[in-house]
Amino acid sequence: MNVTVRYTPERTLLAVEDHARQPVTGTGQVAQPSPCVLADAGGGHGLAAMRERALRAGGTSRAGPTPDGWLVELEVPV
Repeated sequence: MNVTVRYTPERTLLAVEDHARQPVTGTGQVAQPSPCVLADAGGGHGLAAMRERALRAGGTSRAGPTPDGWLVELEVPV
C-alpha cells in the first residue's frame, strides 16, 4: 500500500493506492471476497460520503480500480 500526501499553498492531495495481491484458491483461481465480510466492513457510505464532503469543501475525490489494485484520491483546498 502506498500513501501520498502533497501540500501546496492552495491545496492538499491525499492518495491511497493498494497493490495487494488477490488470494488464490487451491485450484489456482482468484478467490472472491465473501459478501458478508464486505457487509461487516462498514455502513456502505464511505466513498460517497467522502466525495460529498470533498465537494462541500470545494475539492474533489475519486476512487476506482487500477490495473493492479485500487486507488482513492482526495484533493481539498487549504
